[in-house]
Amino acid sequence: MNVDEVGTMPQLDAGEPIWTVDTWIVKPEREAHFLKNCGALGPGKMTVYRDVEKASFFWSPAKWENRGALDEWRTSDQYNAGLALVADDVLEHKTHLMESVPEFPPK
Repeated sequence: MNVDEVGTMPQLDAGEPIWTVDTWIVKPEREAHFLKNCGALGPGKMTVYRDVEKASFFWSPAKWENRGALDEWRTSDQYNAGLALVADDVLEHKTHLMESVPEFPPK
């Protein structure tokens, strides 16, 4: 990780790992179909969590070797086919790009 000139905003190196946290709000009565098919949204085994109080809210974390690996997957025919499987299930989908915070916890 590099720190910019001001020293406040870290910039992700192209070769460093990144994490994604994908969130989905699923249409009522479509949860079972979404869960049956959402595994196609990842290149390997996915972990999916459901909100305890909002049964239609799901999230999934994933670690990627680097930004290029994520971009390659997200532009692949396989990923786009997975999106098509759940398109009618999803009201909203967001991807949050995350990076490690090496200075935490503070010393």
